[in-house]
Amino acid sequence: MAAEDYHAFALQHEEEVNLLQDMRAKEVERRKEAELEAEQLKEKLDRLEIERAEKMKTTGTCLRARLEVVIDDTPGPSFRGKKKATTTKNDNATKIDKLKNDKEVFVKSNHLDLRPLKKDAVQAICEKEGVQYTPLDKAKEDIVKARLARAFGTSIEEITRQNGVGIEEISDDNTAVSTDLGKTADGEDEVS
Repeated sequence: MAAEDYHAFALQHEEEVNLLQDMRAKEVERRKEAELEAEQLKEKLDRLEIERAEKMKTTGTCLRARLEVVIDDTPGPSFRGKKKATTTKNDNATKIDKLKNDKEVFVKSNHLDLRPLKKDAVQAICEKEGVQYTPLDKAKEDIVKARLARAFGTSIEEITRQNGVGIEEISDDNTAVSTDLGKTADGEDEVS
């Protein structure tokens, strides 16, 4: 009987081992399926995210196009037959204003380009532009005027007349004293 009990005990043990191996194999298989499903869900989420990003790109506002429309004064996609409001029936006034604005922008940009330059660079530009070199700031101003005249087809004298600005040179000599200094309103010398 001891042999039969031993034999029965060995069979029961073997069945338990087989059962545990089957359970372990099923658990491993379930884990693999869960990992595979998780990976598929991640891929699906990534695809949905990419599609959403592409959709947002296509439906987003094109700010560059809108800005160019404002700059160019041309009707854009939101124009839809609207008439542009003007203060005058004649657009010559707006064209003149736009030309003046263009000149001002041109002058400012040239001033900004010339501002950091030193004497040697300004002298080279003066030779290239055909402008006589004077003190540094005056030479830079003359270069800007020459470029403005060449770009907009007007003479330097015309430019100064249009701006209503005359250039008056003031000497650095302070020895000349005004004759009316120290006099009262009625022309008499003030005594202190």
